[in-house]
Amino acid sequence: MQVLFVLIAYWFGGLNRNAADFFANLGTMILVVMVAEAWGLLLGGIFMQPKKAQTATTVIMLTFLLVGGYYARSIPVFISWVRYISFLYWGFNILTKIQFRRYEIFDCGGEVTSSSSRGYTPDDLRAIPGCSPIADVQTTLGLPADPQAPAWPDAVILIAMLVVLRLAIYYTLKVKTRTRKLLMA
Repeated sequence: MQVLFVLIAYWFGGLNRNAADFFANLGTMILVVMVAEAWGLLLGGIFMQPKKAQTATTVIMLTFLLVGGYYARSIPVFISWVRYISFLYWGFNILTKIQFRRYEIFDCGGEVTSSSSRGYTPDDLRAIPGCSPIADVQTTLGLPADPQAPAWPDAVILIAMLVVLRLAIYYTLKVKTRTRKLLMA
């Protein structure tokens, strides 16, 4: 299902029009969905009662969403550490790096544009009065990570999260089934 979503949203969203960026975006979305599924399975295994699992999942996922970097930029210090266990934070970082890594970003009198938009080349944008390249894209756009940095460390973190969560699911279900067998005996 996420393949269909990315197939439609990527091209209609006007994102980078090349195959490498499309497939990197698609791979990132599949990885993020797999980590989200692992969180859901883990919470379902821990609570075993649907209402409790739904409540815990809602609270945890909303927290991850808020600290993930897309909706809120300035997170209070006491909760800012949660972003590092949020799969949405790492996925958002990868997606911004995919989108901005190939292009130079310009400030054209309050309008921020990239050398990819409207078919302009970097030289075309430099020739426009008032347009200058932005040195610090992360600060200017309010992004949680530098979009010019490589994306592979973030992908490794998501893969590690997936492995750790799957192992936690296995351990949780093993303990729950052993406890259940003991209670039935």
